[in-house]
Amino acid sequence: MNKQDIDALRGTALNCAIATALGWTQPDARRQRWWTDATNRPRLIMFDDDKRTPTAHLFDPASSIADSWTLDGEGWEWVFREYVEENGTGKNVLSVETWVLLPSERYDANLTRVYFADFLTKPDAYAVARCRAWLKAKTAEREANR
Repeated sequence: MNKQDIDALRGTALNCAIATALGWTQPDARRQRWWTDATNRPRLIMFDDDKRTPTAHLFDPASSIADSWTLDGEGWEWVFREYVEENGTGKNVLSVETWVLLPSERYDANLTRVYFADFLTKPDAYAVARCRAWLKAKTAEREANR
């Protein structure tokens, strides 16, 4: 998955991409919410239509700031920056940039930017930004180790 594809991910698609990057598998494709994690433990992924009845036991890094903060890597350095920028229409927008610096990498290699106006809450925006940056960093780390 390339970096532009990652920047388009949200909700269920983002949760499933993270589960795949974590090495989780789906033993039964008919039961898409159910995954098996790397320790062979069953896990349940939050899907978009679950939002009507959120359940605490579902893994939902795409909108849960707590779940998104469980994503990290060995020796990674995280940088978050909030700022106001002009979005090309003459209007200022508040956004957050998230970088992950991998050992011996450049900051901008794993940069993602989200605009708060695209989300219901600020924690939702941070969760998506962190997830996208993590996926980019995970992809870069995997490619570096080939």
